[in-house]
Amino acid sequence: MQHAAPNDRSGPAAAATLGAMVTAACALRGARPFLTDADLRLHGPGVETATRLAAGALQRLGVARGSHVCFIARPSVAHTVAWFGAVRCGAVVTSLHLMDTPDRLAGTIDWLGADLLLCDSEFADLANRICEAAARPPGVVLLDDPEGFPAAFADPVEPLDAADPDDPVAVVLSSGSTGRPKGVVHTHRTILASCAAGPEVYRDLDDSDSVLVVIGTSFGGWANVVPPFLASGARLHFQRRFDAAAFVDGLQSERITIAPLVPTMWRMVLGALSDSDDLSAVRLAFMSGEPPEGALVEQIQARVAARVTTAYLSTEGACACGVLVHEDAFAADDAPAGRVASAAKVRIADPEDPAKGDLGPGEVGEILLSGPSLATGYWKDPTLSAERFRDGWWRSGDTGYRNEAGSLRVVGRTDHLINSGGIKVQAEEIEAALMRHPAIRQAAVAGIPDPLWGSRIEAWVVLDDANVCPGDILGWCRENEVLHAAKLPKDIHPVDSLPTGPTGKLYRRALVGGPT
Repeated sequence: MQHAAPNDRSGPAAAATLGAMVTAACALRGARPFLTDADLRLHGPGVETATRLAAGALQRLGVARGSHVCFIARPSVAHTVAWFGAVRCGAVVTSLHLMDTPDRLAGTIDWLGADLLLCDSEFADLANRICEAAARPPGVVLLDDPEGFPAAFADPVEPLDAADPDDPVAVVLSSGSTGRPKGVVHTHRTILASCAAGPEVYRDLDDSDSVLVVIGTSFGGWANVVPPFLASGARLHFQRRFDAAAFVDGLQSERITIAPLVPTMWRMVLGALSDSDDLSAVRLAFMSGEPPEGALVEQIQARVAARVTTAYLSTEGACACGVLVHEDAFAADDAPAGRVASAAKVRIADPEDPAKGDLGPGEVGEILLSGPSLATGYWKDPTLSAERFRDGWWRSGDTGYRNEAGSLRVVGRTDHLINSGGIKVQAEEIEAALMRHPAIRQAAVAGIPDPLWGSRIEAWVVLDDANVCPGDILGWCRENEVLHAAKLPKDIHPVDSLPTGPTGKLYRRALVGGPT
C-alpha cells in the first residue's frame, strides 16, 4: 500500500473544511467499519449519513454557522457523530471537563456563550445543575436518549460544510486544575493541517490502521488523535472509560494496530497483561502528555510492540508542531532528543526576553513553536493571546535545548524550574534520574519554600521494594553519579501512589499542598 508522505494534503486532509474532510474520509473507508464502540458499528457510508443527519437534527434545534455547541460526554461513536455533525453546521464545538464542579462548568458555559449542551444521559443531572447556575443557560439535549436527539435526526438544510477555512471550529480547554481553563481556538485550517501531519506523527498511519480511543473528549489528546485518524481513513474504536484490563481486551478483540496512552496508563496496562494475551496486531505504542523513562519503553517493546513513539504534542500546536522520539533514541538515554515534525519550526529562546535571539546548542531556554496547525489564540483572552502568540510563534512555557546534531530535547516546564540555593534545576531532570533506581516505579519532584535554600528540592517515590529507604536511594544516586550533589533531593518521601490530574499526568501541585 502507498503510504502518504509527511503532511501530504492530497487526501481527505486536503479538504477546505472538517465536514468536507469527513465526506472524503468516508469514501476512502468505504464499506469497512469506521467508527465502532460497544453499542454501534458504522462503516464509511454510515458515518457520512449519520453526521449529515446529526447536522440536520442540530439545525432543527437552532444550530447554525457561528453557534457554540458544548458536550459533556465520554468517548463514543454517538459523541463523535454529533461532534462532526455540529462542525458540518458551521458551529464552534467545545467538550467540557467531566471532573469540574457544576458552578465552574456553569461559568465556562457562560464564558463560551454556549447555545446548546449535548450530554450523555449519565450526566443529565449535572447538565441540569449547570443550567440552574448559568446566567445564560443553553438548551440541553441527551445524546443517547432514543426519544431525543437520535429520534430527531433529519435531512439537513443545504448547504452543509459551508464554513470558511479560517472560521473557529473548536475551543479546546486546558486541563484547568484551578481557575477557569484556557480555551485554545482552532480553525478548520489548523485542524486539517494537524490531520495532514497524522501519517508522520503516527508513523505511516493509513486506512489499514485502527486505534483504541479512551482519551477524555475534552482534552487536547482527543483532538490530536480522532481527526487525524479519521482523515486517514483508519478505524476508531472507542471505550467510554479507561480500565487497564478492558484496554488490553480491546487491543486483542478489535485487532488494534495503534495504541495511544499517557505513560501512567501504560504502566497500568503492563501490570494488567498476562502471558496469554495476544497483542500481535499492535504495530505502534504511542505516548504523549509526559516523558516516559527508558525502562518503560523497553517493557512496552518487549510486551506490546517493537515500535514505540513518544511525542511532545500540545493542544496549541497540535500534530504538525510536534516533537517525535522513537524507540531507538531511548537505548542510550532516558531523556532522549527528538525530531521536530517536518512542517514545524522551533526556536529556543531566553524566557525572560524571547525576542533577544536564539540560544546556542546545549543552552536551556523556552521552546517557541510555529507551524500550520498552530492555534490562533485563546478564547476571549486577547491579553494572553498577545503574550503567548506573537509573529506566528507560540511561547510554549516548556523548556528544552538543541544538541549539536540539531535535535530537540524537551526538559520540562518553566514553572517546574526549582531555584535552590541559587542553582536552577528542572524537576523533570531529577525525576528521570531517580527513575533509574531499580526499586523506584514512579517519582515526582517539587520545590518546597525554604528560608535557607529559597526552594528545597523534595521527592516523592512509589517503590517496588518496601525495604528500600530514602537513605539507600540517596546513597545509590551518589554512588552512580546520576545527579550533581546540588541537585539531590533534601528529602525523599515513599508513597503508595502519586496524584494525577484528569488526563492521567502527574499533578505536582497536590504534592506541595496547593489547591486542587
